Amino acid sequence: MAGWSFIADSDNQLALADALAQAADNFDSRKSEMYNKIDNMGNHWKGDDYNLFNSSAHNYDPALQDFSDGIRMFGTQFETIAGNTETLATTLVDIVNNITTV
Repeated sequence: MAGWSFIADSDNQLALADALAQAADNFDSRKSEMYNKIDNMGNHWKGDDYNLFNSSAHNYDPALQDFSDGIRMFGTQFETIAGNTETLATTLVDIVNNITTV
């Protein structure tokens, strides 16, 4: 045997996918909290300066949403990889079984 040390573990891949989804959820929650606080500042800070600040802050929302979507995309990719890892493992077991029974 070649002494290979590479192991693809679908359970670890699914755990990583779950961790990424949780991280994206946490990010979205914190972003919502931040925007709620910025919006609530309008209860005490009135005028054009606040309006400019608020709209400028909200202009970052699409970029922040893209970041969250990117995290989720990687999580989805790891879910797909986990399924493919299982399929590959089954295929390899079948190949090895067929080789050893011939």
